[in-house]
Amino acid sequence: MGIIWHQRVAAYISPLCSVVFEADGGCVQFTLTNTGMTDLVYKIKSTNNKDYRFKNVYGFVNAGTKLNIEITRTKAAPKNDKFVVQYAPAPPGVKDPQAACKSMSPLGEISIGLHAVP
Repeated sequence: MGIIWHQRVAAYISPLCSVVFEADGGCVQFTLTNTGMTDLVYKIKSTNNKDYRFKNVYGFVNAGTKLNIEITRTKAAPKNDKFVVQYAPAPPGVKDPQAACKSMSPLGEISIGLHAVP
């Protein structure tokens, strides 16, 4: 499980730190949990945007709540990749997470391995 702790901000993602897909494709859900006392904004980056889709790439996770992230892999050759969830305190009054991420200085990040097998 990827866990990042900061004074009043803690975020983690579950299940474990990597996920295995069949090369034929598939879909899995991860849970992003904000155990801190500060609302967070996040964005997801991937080493392979051709074979993987993330729902939602940008978002807010309120303090003390959980959010599901869906990862879909299309049929493609086996390959090892990763995605990174970067997060920072959510700016007050901002409603658009993508706009909030443009000026974001990440407070932390969680890196998850993506592995496609034959």
